[in-house]
Amino acid sequence: MEKDVYVSVSDGLRIALDIYRPDKEGKYPALLAMSNYTKELQGSDSPSLCNEAGDTEFFVSRGYVHVIADSRGSGHTGGEFTLFNDREIQDGAELVEWIANQPWCNGNVGMIGMSYFGTVQLLIAKKNPPHLKCIFTYDPIYDLYRDCCYHGGKMSLFDFLMAYFWIADHLIFFRDKSGKKNKMNWVSFLSLAWSFITQKHKYDDTYMRERSGYWGKGKLKIPVYVGSGWEYAVGLHLRGVFDAYRDAEGPKRMLVGPPQVPFRPYCSWRLESLRWYDHWLKGMNTGVDKDPPINIWIMGKNKWRSEQEWPIARTKYIDLFLRSDKGKRKIGNLSVKQPVEGEKPLSYLSWPLSSGHLGLPQLIYRSPILCSEVEITGHIVLKLYASCSARDTSFLIKLCDEDEDGRFRVISKGWLKASHREIDEERSLPYRPFHPHLKEEKLKRRKIYEFLIEIWPTSNLFLTGHRIRLEIACAESFYYDFPYTHFPSPSIGKVKIYSSPEYPSKITLPLVDAELNFGNLGSNVLFADTPSSYFVTSGKDRQYSPAKEFIIK
Repeated sequence: MEKDVYVSVSDGLRIALDIYRPDKEGKYPALLAMSNYTKELQGSDSPSLCNEAGDTEFFVSRGYVHVIADSRGSGHTGGEFTLFNDREIQDGAELVEWIANQPWCNGNVGMIGMSYFGTVQLLIAKKNPPHLKCIFTYDPIYDLYRDCCYHGGKMSLFDFLMAYFWIADHLIFFRDKSGKKNKMNWVSFLSLAWSFITQKHKYDDTYMRERSGYWGKGKLKIPVYVGSGWEYAVGLHLRGVFDAYRDAEGPKRMLVGPPQVPFRPYCSWRLESLRWYDHWLKGMNTGVDKDPPINIWIMGKNKWRSEQEWPIARTKYIDLFLRSDKGKRKIGNLSVKQPVEGEKPLSYLSWPLSSGHLGLPQLIYRSPILCSEVEITGHIVLKLYASCSARDTSFLIKLCDEDEDGRFRVISKGWLKASHREIDEERSLPYRPFHPHLKEEKLKRRKIYEFLIEIWPTSNLFLTGHRIRLEIACAESFYYDFPYTHFPSPSIGKVKIYSSPEYPSKITLPLVDAELNFGNLGSNVLFADTPSSYFVTSGKDRQYSPAKEFIIK
């Protein structure tokens, strides 16, 4: 191991990195991991969420050099920390070329790591440095505004948490070689943290777009493998995987699976990533180039399945209409039948102290009992026709799988701030609306508007006897929705969700190899009057217990 090696980049700044090499002398392919987290975390016992650079011992023992670098303005590297800006990404591209020209490297460089490490992989790959041969990125962010900071125009609590993580990590780890804290790091980290806390970039402005692969210049030409997980990654990582996969122009693969076990350090996909690296960096015949390009974990069924494309070509989109239920104020039905004249809208009070903070939704819509299994895999769109007596409100959506006993799992979510309802028709896809988030358009009180809400992709098998469940809230729980909780709208107003031939609110679901076959609606409607009973039924159980090391078959 070579520790605290400094490499000068084109503007004169020196980037700090650690180099882990095989014991035997020779030329090896190299894997670069770069982030604003300190490289000192690698191999430490720290419980920090930042130990995501890859399994050093695993890859070095298999003939790879593992290089871990501190981004400018972080760890042992001086300069100003600016979070994914073009100068930081240029540093990464120059490091790739420096590594390729070292006597211990065979000229083939890949990149490794998850989250921040995964995000910079995509940004650096778009610069196409000549010696970058492939990347394997897990849990990246591809659109900083929509994937991470603001969902549907709603600021995520994670935005605040990032700022505090940076400050805490600086206090604990960020020191120069003499052991003194780097003052420049401290100033730049505090400045950036303050800009997030004060919502300086509450719109999708040039700051956000410069730091997003979705908007970035260049193309993803090299072999790209992207991955994430259902359920746990809703609110940060999941959405960007599909955008990155769609943008990749060269050989590409995608996996979306269950949570990693253990969650940190990042090691659950070592064998699959090794096959990828061995093929593109060592020229070995691992068969990864002949595999189907898509591997997804089907929740509920709890099995892997391979696909040839995304979205799946045989997907059948079906509409379930949000229907009111006579005599029930907060509970409606999901029906294949369109609404009829005379159906009254369901309504609720949107206000900052909503019961949503306790995990209680304002409205619940449930399908009849399923008489056969139904798989929903793909992108989901909710179209609401709604009005509000205030000038703004928020729609916080959960799609759930409810079992025979009323217990349910949240399988995906969607969010929209009503004043951000504008649609960019050019960037919207048939299965996903795109909101530009460049300005607010306040509501006219009690006027009915159409709101198109993106619900993040999922893959779930609803078993016989289960129901499809949709929840609408104006606030979220700091327990159940942590760390991607969204703050409620400060406005107080009555919201009405309409269901009529003129205003047919509906959710569009992607069915795969299935038909909807409903039984009776039944009378066992779950809507608890007290938080305690709701918490008992909602739970946080998982139906799967994956092995420590995942092998894609």
